[in-house]
Amino acid sequence: MSPSVAWGHEFQSWLEPFLKLLRHPARRRMCPLYVAGLISPGVRKSLQPMAARLAPADYDQLHHFVTVGPQDETPLEAELLARANQLVGGPDAVLVIDDTALLKQGTNSVGVGPQYAGAVGQKANCQALVVLTLAKDEVPIPIVLRLFLARHLDQGSRPLAARQCACEALAYALASRSPYTVPPPSDQAAWP
Repeated sequence: MSPSVAWGHEFQSWLEPFLKLLRHPARRRMCPLYVAGLISPGVRKSLQPMAARLAPADYDQLHHFVTVGPQDETPLEAELLARANQLVGGPDAVLVIDDTALLKQGTNSVGVGPQYAGAVGQKANCQALVVLTLAKDEVPIPIVLRLFLARHLDQGSRPLAARQCACEALAYALASRSPYTVPPPSDQAAWP
Protein backbone atom coordinates (compact mmCIF):
# COMPACT_ATOMS: atom_id res chain seq x y z
CA MET A 1 0.00 0.00 0.00
CA SER A 2 1.43 3.39 -0.97
CA PRO A 3 2.08 5.99 1.75
CA SER A 4 -0.62 8.30 0.39
CA VAL A 5 -3.23 5.51 0.40
CA ALA A 6 -2.17 4.48 3.91
CA TRP A 7 -2.41 8.11 5.04
CA GLY A 8 -5.89 8.39 3.53
CA HIS A 9 -7.08 5.31 5.44
CA GLU A 10 -5.55 6.54 8.69
CA PHE A 11 -7.06 10.00 8.19
CA GLN A 12 -10.52 8.56 7.55
CA SER A 13 -10.18 6.26 10.56
CA TRP A 14 -9.18 9.18 12.80
CA LEU A 15 -12.11 11.31 11.56
CA GLU A 16 -14.74 8.55 11.84
CA PRO A 17 -15.82 9.23 15.47
CA PHE A 18 -16.28 12.92 14.62
CA LEU A 19 -18.20 12.18 11.41
CA LYS A 20 -20.67 10.02 13.31
CA LEU A 21 -21.58 13.07 15.39
CA LEU A 22 -22.51 15.16 12.32
CA ARG A 23 -26.21 14.62 11.70
CA HIS A 24 -26.54 15.59 8.06
CA PRO A 25 -25.02 13.34 5.34
CA ALA A 26 -23.74 16.36 3.37
CA ARG A 27 -21.89 17.60 6.46
CA ARG A 28 -20.33 14.15 6.91
CA ARG A 29 -19.21 14.23 3.27
CA MET A 30 -17.77 17.77 3.36
CA CYS A 31 -15.99 17.54 6.72
CA PRO A 32 -13.10 15.33 5.47
CA LEU A 33 -12.60 17.63 2.47
CA TYR A 34 -12.44 20.71 4.67
CA VAL A 35 -10.08 19.17 7.24
CA ALA A 36 -7.86 17.75 4.47
CA GLY A 37 -7.77 21.21 2.89
CA LEU A 38 -6.64 22.77 6.14
CA ILE A 39 -3.81 20.30 6.78
CA SER A 40 -2.70 19.63 3.19
CA PRO A 41 0.09 21.52 1.41
CA GLY A 42 -0.94 24.80 -0.10
CA VAL A 43 -0.29 28.36 0.91
CA ARG A 44 -3.88 29.59 0.80
CA LYS A 45 -6.34 28.00 3.22
CA SER A 46 -9.44 29.95 2.17
CA LEU A 47 -12.34 28.02 0.66
CA GLN A 48 -11.84 28.73 -3.05
CA PRO A 49 -8.21 27.54 -3.24
CA MET A 50 -8.99 24.52 -1.04
CA ALA A 51 -11.98 23.54 -3.18
CA ALA A 52 -9.94 24.02 -6.36
CA ARG A 53 -7.24 21.66 -5.02
CA LEU A 54 -9.50 18.98 -3.51
CA ALA A 55 -12.99 19.10 -5.00
CA PRO A 56 -13.44 21.62 -7.83
CA ALA A 57 -17.09 20.68 -8.40
CA ASP A 58 -18.00 20.96 -4.69
CA TYR A 59 -17.14 24.59 -3.88
CA ASP A 60 -20.76 25.53 -3.08
CA GLN A 61 -21.25 22.56 -0.77
CA LEU A 62 -17.91 23.18 0.96
CA HIS A 63 -18.87 26.84 1.43
CA HIS A 64 -22.23 25.77 2.85
CA PHE A 65 -20.49 23.35 5.26
CA VAL A 66 -18.32 26.12 6.68
CA THR A 67 -20.78 29.01 6.77
CA VAL A 68 -24.29 27.69 7.34
CA GLY A 69 -26.19 26.05 10.09
CA PRO A 70 -26.14 26.05 13.82
CA GLN A 71 -24.25 22.95 14.79
CA ASP A 72 -24.05 21.97 18.43
CA GLU A 73 -20.31 21.63 18.86
CA THR A 74 -20.52 20.08 22.35
CA PRO A 75 -20.42 16.43 21.15
CA LEU A 76 -17.54 17.22 18.79
CA GLU A 77 -15.61 18.99 21.57
CA ALA A 78 -16.24 16.06 23.92
CA GLU A 79 -14.87 13.64 21.32
CA LEU A 80 -11.84 15.85 20.70
CA LEU A 81 -11.21 16.05 24.44
CA ALA A 82 -11.45 12.25 24.76
CA ARG A 83 -9.02 11.77 21.83
CA ALA A 84 -6.60 14.35 23.25
CA ASN A 85 -6.78 12.64 26.63
CA GLN A 86 -5.94 9.28 25.00
CA LEU A 87 -2.91 10.81 23.27
CA VAL A 88 -1.42 13.07 25.92
CA GLY A 89 -3.54 12.75 29.05
CA GLY A 90 -2.42 11.39 32.37
CA PRO A 91 -0.78 12.65 35.54
CA ASP A 92 2.03 14.44 33.67
CA ALA A 93 -0.31 16.33 31.34
CA VAL A 94 -0.85 20.05 31.79
CA LEU A 95 -3.67 22.32 30.71
CA VAL A 96 -2.24 25.44 29.08
CA ILE A 97 -4.48 28.50 29.06
CA ASP A 98 -3.45 31.20 26.63
CA ASP A 99 -4.85 34.27 25.00
CA THR A 100 -4.02 35.17 21.44
CA ALA A 101 -4.63 38.50 19.74
CA LEU A 102 -5.57 38.82 16.08
CA LEU A 103 -4.61 42.32 15.01
CA LYS A 104 -7.32 44.02 12.94
CA GLN A 105 -7.43 47.19 10.86
CA GLY A 106 -11.17 47.93 11.00
CA THR A 107 -13.97 47.49 13.51
CA ASN A 108 -16.47 45.43 11.51
CA SER A 109 -15.51 42.00 12.87
CA VAL A 110 -17.12 40.74 16.07
CA GLY A 111 -15.08 41.46 19.20
CA VAL A 112 -12.69 43.95 17.59
CA GLY A 113 -11.65 46.86 19.73
CA PRO A 114 -8.73 48.42 21.55
CA GLN A 115 -7.50 45.79 24.00
CA TYR A 116 -4.20 44.39 25.17
CA ALA A 117 -2.40 42.37 22.48
CA GLY A 118 0.53 40.35 23.76
CA ALA A 119 2.00 40.12 20.25
CA VAL A 120 2.72 43.86 20.30
CA GLY A 121 2.96 44.29 24.08
CA GLN A 122 0.37 47.06 24.30
CA LYS A 123 -3.21 47.95 23.53
CA ALA A 124 -4.09 47.50 19.87
CA ASN A 125 -7.15 47.10 17.69
CA CYS A 126 -7.67 43.35 17.76
CA GLN A 127 -9.81 40.33 18.49
CA ALA A 128 -8.84 38.19 21.47
CA LEU A 129 -9.02 34.40 21.46
CA VAL A 130 -8.78 32.15 24.49
CA VAL A 131 -7.10 28.81 23.77
CA LEU A 132 -6.96 25.75 26.01
CA THR A 133 -4.29 23.22 25.11
CA LEU A 134 -3.66 19.84 26.67
CA ALA A 135 0.07 19.13 26.61
CA LYS A 136 2.49 16.47 27.72
CA ASP A 137 6.23 16.64 27.16
CA GLU A 138 6.58 18.35 23.77
CA VAL A 139 3.16 17.39 22.38
CA PRO A 140 0.47 20.10 22.55
CA ILE A 141 -3.13 19.46 21.45
CA PRO A 142 -5.41 22.53 21.29
CA ILE A 143 -8.79 21.42 22.60
CA VAL A 144 -10.89 24.58 22.95
CA LEU A 145 -10.75 27.94 21.18
CA ARG A 146 -13.18 30.75 21.95
CA LEU A 147 -13.50 34.35 20.86
CA PHE A 148 -13.30 36.61 23.89
CA LEU A 149 -15.94 39.33 23.91
CA ALA A 150 -15.21 42.09 26.40
CA ARG A 151 -18.25 43.93 27.75
CA HIS A 152 -16.75 47.42 27.64
CA LEU A 153 -13.68 47.55 25.44
CA ASP A 154 -13.53 51.34 25.27
CA GLN A 155 -14.94 52.46 28.62
CA GLY A 156 -11.83 52.28 30.77
CA SER A 157 -12.24 48.62 31.70
CA ARG A 158 -9.30 46.34 32.31
CA PRO A 159 -9.44 43.98 29.32
CA LEU A 160 -6.37 41.97 30.36
CA ALA A 161 -7.85 41.20 33.77
CA ALA A 162 -11.20 40.42 32.18
CA ARG A 163 -9.52 38.12 29.68
CA GLN A 164 -7.72 36.34 32.50
CA CYS A 165 -11.10 35.80 34.20
CA ALA A 166 -12.50 34.46 30.92
CA CYS A 167 -9.56 32.04 30.65
CA GLU A 168 -10.16 30.82 34.18
CA ALA A 169 -13.89 30.43 33.63
CA LEU A 170 -13.31 28.50 30.42
CA ALA A 171 -10.73 26.26 32.07
CA TYR A 172 -13.07 25.58 34.98
CA ALA A 173 -15.96 24.74 32.62
CA LEU A 174 -13.73 22.39 30.65
CA ALA A 175 -12.26 20.74 33.74
CA SER A 176 -15.69 20.15 35.22
CA ARG A 177 -16.69 17.97 32.25
CA SER A 178 -13.34 16.47 31.35
CA PRO A 179 -12.16 12.89 31.87
CA TYR A 180 -8.82 14.03 33.29
CA THR A 181 -8.38 15.98 36.46
CA VAL A 182 -7.15 19.50 36.89
CA PRO A 183 -6.28 20.83 40.32
CA PRO A 184 -9.26 22.75 41.71
CA PRO A 185 -9.02 26.54 41.79
CA SER A 186 -8.01 28.13 45.06
CA ASP A 187 -11.09 30.36 45.09
CA GLN A 188 -13.97 28.70 43.26
CA ALA A 189 -16.46 31.23 44.60
CA ALA A 190 -14.88 33.89 42.37
CA TRP A 191 -15.43 31.78 39.25
CA PRO A 192 -18.71 31.99 37.38
